[in-house]
Amino acid sequence: MNRPNKMPDAILQNIENHINSFPRRSSHYSRDKNDRKFFLPTELNISKMHRLYLEKYENEVFQALQRGEEANSKVTYDFYNRIFLLNHNISFGTPRSDTCQTCDRLHNLMLAELDPENKKALQTKKHLHIRKSEMFYKKLKEVTALSKEDETTEVLCFDFQQNLPLPHVPAGDVFYKRQLWEYNFCIHSGKMGTSTFYMYDEHTAKKGSNEVISFLHHYIETYLPVSVNKLYIFSDNAFAQNKNQTVMKYLFTLVNQNARISEIYHQYPEPGHSFLPCDRSFGLIEKNKRKKERVYLPSEWIKLVQDTSKKFIVVPVEQGMILNFSDHFKQLIKSAPKGPKKEKFAISTYRLMKYTKNNKFIECSVSSGLPNYTKFSINVKEDIPLSMPDNKAYFTSLDINPKKLKDLKDLVRKYVPLNDQGYYNRIFQNITVDGENPNSGHVNEDQDAEDQDSGNVSDASYV
Repeated sequence: MNRPNKMPDAILQNIENHINSFPRRSSHYSRDKNDRKFFLPTELNISKMHRLYLEKYENEVFQALQRGEEANSKVTYDFYNRIFLLNHNISFGTPRSDTCQTCDRLHNLMLAELDPENKKALQTKKHLHIRKSEMFYKKLKEVTALSKEDETTEVLCFDFQQNLPLPHVPAGDVFYKRQLWEYNFCIHSGKMGTSTFYMYDEHTAKKGSNEVISFLHHYIETYLPVSVNKLYIFSDNAFAQNKNQTVMKYLFTLVNQNARISEIYHQYPEPGHSFLPCDRSFGLIEKNKRKKERVYLPSEWIKLVQDTSKKFIVVPVEQGMILNFSDHFKQLIKSAPKGPKKEKFAISTYRLMKYTKNNKFIECSVSSGLPNYTKFSINVKEDIPLSMPDNKAYFTSLDINPKKLKDLKDLVRKYVPLNDQGYYNRIFQNITVDGENPNSGHVNEDQDAEDQDSGNVSDASYV
């Protein structure tokens, strides 16, 4: 630990303990867990953290300042701030969910490069990278305009919003507590300009590929116009949710099983350049959220989203809606796709994946702007016809991290009105003191386990 100047070890430890007491968020795209950047809630800042420190460790000074009196604290704002900056890789606000490692790496190389020719080459490389990202948005704009004119074409974009906390209350000690998460998955229609939200809490389901596919399949079966036969899908590169073999197998099955759909194009942006129409919808929700001082129940978040725009539709998710696509497709498709020269199916490198009816292959391109496709054969088991699952992903409610459960009980006891505590009490009754549902076997930790399809952490959440 860095020591900016002499200060008793006990006080330095108090500062460290205080900073570490705030639940923090990390981006699930961070590859190096030892160099991961963390994020504190947007409602916090250094000034507020310092006041909370004084309230906890130097209460007499805090009370004097509250009365407008002069008082000298042992730990000043400047000293607290220096410790924060020197010893912690922490920022405030929402993490960049799709951090662009290429932009960051090239930028740092250019700053360090002294040779003019080498610097120029790096600038050219970065320019080409940005041009690729621009092609993604150009294509999104182009096909969205087409979908408004052509009844046979639809454009769907989807993503998860930043988790919504329960209970949501304006109290200082909430910053130290882990809250229950309400999840919100958005599917935006380019044709109709509507956003459909699938909302549920972490006691109901996770944020993995089974959830993403279940919601997408429900949307296609429920809301997709019957005239549509060509589908363009745009999503970010979240491996555990949007870019994995389970999603690939689903879209392959969909185009071959669905009577209407003949072509599907799934496009991914350059990492770090993934602002989608869903994000505009999330921005409107966040703006409306700032006006809401207290939220105790999921139904209140649902109402807030519904009231945000006339073009917003909310589907309250029941656990039975989540189907086990992952296990189902393992029975139908033998192994990973194979290229014409037995090339490995490196899904992380592809920016465009094309699915066509009656083909036993998919076409993949590393560029979405000027596609140069490679065909990958799908090894479907001959004795089992392609189908969608009907088996559920979960049969009981999910477990909650024991530390979170303890914090949640404390928050409910302090801040949730008795009339609204029934929702939480039903959760508490299903879970043991260790945070486990005795009938479950499914653990929904603060940070999900690594996704089996990709080997990447599947959720960004407070830890």
